Amino acid sequence: MRKSSAYDAWLLLLSGLPRGITIFVVAVAGLCLGLGLAVVGIGIPILAGTMAWCEKRMREDQLNWGRWRRGEKRRADAAPAVAADGEFAEDEAVPAPVSRWKRWFAAVVRIDGYRALFYSILQFPIRVVLFVPALAVPAAVFGLLLQPAAYKVSVFLYDYELYYNGDWLDMLLPPLTPFQRSLVAAGVGLVLLLFLAPLVRGFGRLYDAWVRSFAARRRGVTAAFASPPPAEQFETQASIPLH
Repeated sequence: MRKSSAYDAWLLLLSGLPRGITIFVVAVAGLCLGLGLAVVGIGIPILAGTMAWCEKRMREDQLNWGRWRRGEKRRADAAPAVAADGEFAEDEAVPAPVSRWKRWFAAVVRIDGYRALFYSILQFPIRVVLFVPALAVPAAVFGLLLQPAAYKVSVFLYDYELYYNGDWLDMLLPPLTPFQRSLVAAGVGLVLLLFLAPLVRGFGRLYDAWVRSFAARRRGVTAAFASPPPAEQFETQASIPLH
């Protein structure tokens, strides 16, 4: 199994905030309108459509983070293919196509619809909590790495020396010049850079664990998170004759 990419996890975490805001707004608005208008009958289709839409978004997150955890490359045509293959079990007959209205109302009676609605509301604060360090930590690390260049630009353009004054710098690095202090800051950033990828990958595993806790009970979607069999087991299965 390929190792999950820290860069892909970083992209998923950053792009997940605007997506999470949209999901949260639609889920809350649909829930409030659906419950408020349920007494006159109009709220039932609104609530059903909201739950069906949230369920689809939840499955997309499960598939995206499942592929990331297995180290697979993100492809635009991968999600529809996996969703189509995982919609029904292998030993079950595919039912006849149903209308969108029937699919919407089916979400009201399924536990997955309520699970998806609960996921859509709670995912927003979790995305915010992981978005902030996923953006701030790499920015701080690369900011430290660029301190020598920032020192040169500050002296050349503004005739101002960074790291020149400061009591805490005099206590920590008294014998060094301001430029040498900027080099020390860059060295600290270089050390932190070594831990950046595991840290971002850890952020991705946290959200992946959150998404997996809402995994649908269908075998097709649950299989997206299943680990491949060990090499020994695969070799044993492959060695069994088929006749």
